[in-house]
Amino acid sequence: MIEIAKVFPVAQLKAALKHGPVMVKSKPGATAASSGAVQVAAVPKKVWRFLTDYGSHPEVLRVIASEKLVHRDDTRAEVRMKFGVHVSMVRIGVDLTMDVTEHPEHRIDFVLRDGRTVRFNGYWEVVPLDHHAAVLFGLEGDVRHLGWPVRAILDRFHSLDSGIASAIVSAILTDMDLYFSRSGGRS
Repeated sequence: MIEIAKVFPVAQLKAALKHGPVMVKSKPGATAASSGAVQVAAVPKKVWRFLTDYGSHPEVLRVIASEKLVHRDDTRAEVRMKFGVHVSMVRIGVDLTMDVTEHPEHRIDFVLRDGRTVRFNGYWEVVPLDHHAAVLFGLEGDVRHLGWPVRAILDRFHSLDSGIASAIVSAILTDMDLYFSRSGGRS
């Protein structure tokens, strides 16, 4: 997993975010990984409230068609989601059940419980900045097991797998930025 906070210490991240979102991605290969960060116009508490209100994500994050909190116990949750993204002229969509671990007010880790991918995991992180927050998001997965059409496309276009991860991370960070700049984080 590529974690933006390990690539950019907080002081460097803060300086980089003044110029817009920051992204890093893996080299093409069997595992696609991407991570990014965006500064949002909200305090960390509002960002955290949004991130842990799983049912509200489809209203804001366009790559999530639906999401439902199935079960929650203290810092653990089970979340079901319908997820999809366009990469070039291909739409990749999948139903996922994620096991979620919340590290209060700071970080959320998620890992695929079942679905059509072999491995899929990621994280959300909220980093306090002066009077607002940075949202960090990353994911890693092997999307080649979504079925023969996807596998055939990815075998032909090797850089597309890391492109899918980057497209998802970029879309989510853009949506987070727009949501908090328009709403001030009403969640």
